[in-house]
Amino acid sequence: MNAWHAFVSAPNISTSKVDIIRAALRAQGWIPGRDITVFSDGDPALRGAVVSAERQQVTHILDWFHISMRVRHIEQTFEGIRQFEPELKSWLLTSAYCDVPRLRHLLWSGYVDETRDALRLMSYWVRSAVSEHTHEINAKMKRFLVLIDELATYP
Repeated sequence: MNAWHAFVSAPNISTSKVDIIRAALRAQGWIPGRDITVFSDGDPALRGAVVSAERQQVTHILDWFHISMRVRHIEQTFEGIRQFEPELKSWLLTSAYCDVPRLRHLLWSGYVDETRDALRLMSYWVRSAVSEHTHEINAKMKRFLVLIDELATYP
């Protein structure tokens, strides 16, 4: 079975994006019924436009750059939390937070299941610790939790 690849861009013109996507797929030899994979920055609008154009399921893959950016946001938020009181630093070192430095290694090495496990464990620890600290720390921990959950639940 031959793989089919194409790059599509839809600038702001009078033709609808759905029509542009449909025409681009067909111009590249795509036949209705074949699988479609969207490789993007994570914006669900592109996947939605392709689904609207061809009315079939689409596999959506986040590109490595944007995965790296999501991991970086987790790392930065973690470092922000570590800047607080000594008791919190001690708690961080003894909890699942020690998995943060490993996330990038796990992903880049193809350990998807281990990455999911690490994210689940971090989420558990953050949920158990929220509201045990000052408002400022809790706000950072809640943001950290959102970032962890977004990466863990990405399709």
